[in-house]
Amino acid sequence: MVRARGARVIPILRGAATPPADAADVFQQALLVVWRKHDAAPSDAGEALAWMIGIARLELANHRRGNRRRLAATDRLRAELSAQLAPTGSPAPTDDHAERLRAAIAVLPEADREIARLTYWDALTSKQVGAVLGLSPAAVRKRLQRARATLSTHPLLQSSEVEADGFRA
Repeated sequence: MVRARGARVIPILRGAATPPADAADVFQQALLVVWRKHDAAPSDAGEALAWMIGIARLELANHRRGNRRRLAATDRLRAELSAQLAPTGSPAPTDDHAERLRAAIAVLPEADREIARLTYWDALTSKQVGAVLGLSPAAVRKRLQRARATLSTHPLLQSSEVEADGFRA
């Protein structure tokens, strides 16, 4: 039944699916339903084709609903992350200042960079950073102190503009 009528269902799905490449996924789901319900399939060829097209259309509707839910969830997550990452009163760095800060941090050893990232960008405590990296909180604090000392003498961060914008190491 699928071999005989499936070739007629795919073009219908391709025309209705957005993007058309989703037609293959929808057809695959429709085949699973057809397989599960094959005992209920009509014996007449025309009715069997209509039955398969009906199943495919229902699967296409399910696919569209899933895409809408996924997009809505993505939008909610984007809004939530934007709210969490919004500035909290401190001035935002300009592109030049942010680039200089990135370049200065790049000179730190990898372990110190990771500790700085987890502490400042991810807002973890030294105990949490230690748990992530398998270090004691004291070791995390010491490495962070060393990273700050290195950054305080870095030539890219010696500009008064950087210090005025709140990025003094």
